[in-house]
This record gives sequence, C-alpha cells and structure tokens, in this order.
Amino acid sequence: MKKLTVIVVLVATMLLAVGLAFAKDDNLVAFEVSPNPMDKDCTISLAFRTPGIATITVNIETKAGEVIRTIYTGVNSKTMQFDWDRFGGSGVYQPAGEYFVALHYNTRYTSTKKTLILK
Repeated sequence: MKKLTVIVVLVATMLLAVGLAFAKDDNLVAFEVSPNPMDKDCTISLAFRTPGIATITVNIETKAGEVIRTIYTGVNSKTMQFDWDRFGGSGVYQPAGEYFVALHYNTRYTSTKKTLILK
C-alpha cells in the first residue's frame, strides 16, 4: 500500500509539473515592442491563444528591475495593444537608456523585451 501511495504522489507531481510547463507560455502567441529602438513612444502588442484565462501585468522596468510604470493589470484578451509615452508612473519623462517591458503572467511566468530610448 505504501508503494502505491508513493507512485500516485510521483505521478501526480509529474502531471502537475507538465501542466505548469505548458501553462506558462502555451497561451502567449506574440509579444512585440515597436518601434525598437524608440524615440517618443512605443506600442506593446500581445496576442494569446485563449482570452480570459490569465491575469497579466505589463510593466516598464529598469535594468535593475525597478518598476517605472505599470501599463496594465487585468485579464488577458485575445489581442492587446498598449502605448508607452516615456512617462513613468509618477509623471516623470524617462531619459534615454535601456528599459524592459515585462509581462507577468498569472504570477508564475515572466517574459521580457528590451527597448532602447535613443534621444
């Protein structure tokens, strides 16, 4: 009986691991930032296979991971598009440099795209 319990636990753990591996990025079809590099603003485009199954957050972050601005928090749609005008959450116009658009997906998975501001 102990062996059967151990086997059931192992199989359940393996199935959970496989499910999480597919869940983390199987739904995300496209993640683009354009233009890149940018000057005054950029457009962040997202596409998902299935709408409404994930809570996402789109942040603009520094190289050190500091959140400059949260662009969106909510449930995903099939296609989504956001504009970033170089302003941070506190209303400060961001200087030239390297920034990251971070997509946080159901708090388990993060995908990032680097963007450069030239001027």
